[in-house]
Amino acid sequence: MDLIKIIYEAIRDRLKAEVPAIVFIDEDNDQLDYEEPPVSFPCALVDVLDLNYDSTEDFFASGTVLVKVTFAFKSFLPTDSLTPSAEAFAWSPTLAGGISAINGYEPANSTGFIKQGYTRVKRPGLKVYEARFNINFAGRNV
Repeated sequence: MDLIKIIYEAIRDRLKAEVPAIVFIDEDNDQLDYEEPPVSFPCALVDVLDLNYDSTEDFFASGTVLVKVTFAFKSFLPTDSLTPSAEAFAWSPTLAGGISAINGYEPANSTGFIKQGYTRVKRPGLKVYEARFNINFAGRNV
């Protein structure tokens, strides 16, 4: 069982179905590190950070996986008192929708994604948030 592929495809398919405002979903290959990132915005970049396994003698295993999903937005307006709030935070419902779509979603043989939190990452000209989720898998050949 290729957990990295399963996790990536589960998140990709879930976001495509539930949050159509996210126009680009990919594995995180440091795309945002480029001066001109090779992505379309808003985007979600998926990265499996950590896999831990416990196995038994009969080849039954359980695995805990830490996943990071980076949500990035290019177009945003100032948040000063002169900018209407709905315009200044137009990106916010997409971020909330993306996190909500993943949180609790249960791919086969899993306990479902559990939101651990999210953090703002400063990048010039972008609004970037990294959301972290745990998920547990169990079965043979996990």
